[in-house]
Amino acid sequence: MNKRIKNLDGLRFFAALLVLTRHFSIGLEQAGLPVFGQQAFKAGSQPAVTLFFVISGFLITHVLRSGPGIDLKKFYRNRALRIWPLYYFILFFVFFIAFNIPVLNPHFSTQPFDLNKFLGYLFFLPNTTKILYGNTHVLGMTWSLGVEEFFYLFFPLLLYAIPVRHHLKTCLLLFFAWTGFSILAARIYVPTSIPFRYELILHTYLPSYRLYAFFAGAVTCLALRHCGEPIHKLAKTRGRYLSLIPWGLSAILIATGQEFGYVNEILFTILFAGGLYWVSITGATFKLLENKWVNGLGKISYGLYMYHTIMILLVLNLFGRYSNGAVVYSMFLWMISLLATILVSSLSYRFLEKPFLRIKKS
Repeated sequence: MNKRIKNLDGLRFFAALLVLTRHFSIGLEQAGLPVFGQQAFKAGSQPAVTLFFVISGFLITHVLRSGPGIDLKKFYRNRALRIWPLYYFILFFVFFIAFNIPVLNPHFSTQPFDLNKFLGYLFFLPNTTKILYGNTHVLGMTWSLGVEEFFYLFFPLLLYAIPVRHHLKTCLLLFFAWTGFSILAARIYVPTSIPFRYELILHTYLPSYRLYAFFAGAVTCLALRHCGEPIHKLAKTRGRYLSLIPWGLSAILIATGQEFGYVNEILFTILFAGGLYWVSITGATFKLLENKWVNGLGKISYGLYMYHTIMILLVLNLFGRYSNGAVVYSMFLWMISLLATILVSSLSYRFLEKPFLRIKKS
């Protein structure tokens, strides 16, 4: 397997772009402005996060298995250096600064400081905090960070405790187990006599923990190490074309706004894992994903994901009032939101995140 898996940075950027555009369309709806491409962006935002999860499971497994043994201390240190600086910067900005900037969101200035919410986010428990104390709008995107941190905390311990020869079987078993559990939870009917919070836990909280997507990524990585010669031979001759099938089908489903209820993310997980497998084993590249600009934007995708809700609110509050009701103006606001998010994310990467990444490499 190649040291650098091509196309992944490009995939990250387009996943972040789908999430940004979906949240922008929600902002347009709330502001009473015309929305464009609503169905496609609505259908694409959750699969985009699922793609992030599959890639995370793949890369984390690759990192953990890249050496002669699993270095837990190094792994946790590097994950903290990558994720914590930006996360805590956003957290402190929202709780201690943003509420005093009316132009960012006018109702912030009237909201009191909520210690329970702050502590929940401080300890990377956004989903639990949302269930117990309600949502904090500009931190809504952190739900996926809470899921990722959960996986990062326990998955390395699992691989460390299990013999290497059983890694693939274990991850495959856990993929099927969590998939079955997710389907079962979605199918359980909660009577109206039972408090609503239990329905939230069953049908909102648990589905957010798409651990099957992480395990699918892990299985993909481990399968690359254990696949037999017939698979290698097929990959060398047909792999590039085979990889087009899952990616192409995923793009068609998203573009046409197709959704499949409670199995939607499971379906996309399988498609993404299959596509990732073939592009990884063949080293196939796609010009769009490997374009230097797209690649560069992929490297700052974490920032794009974390800053975009704040920048969307800022742009809509500053310029939304000048809308003449035309879709073209909404598209203009989308472009301004995207460029503003890219600018802030680039500055953040250079001056906030990169110094910690240098420590990570040392």
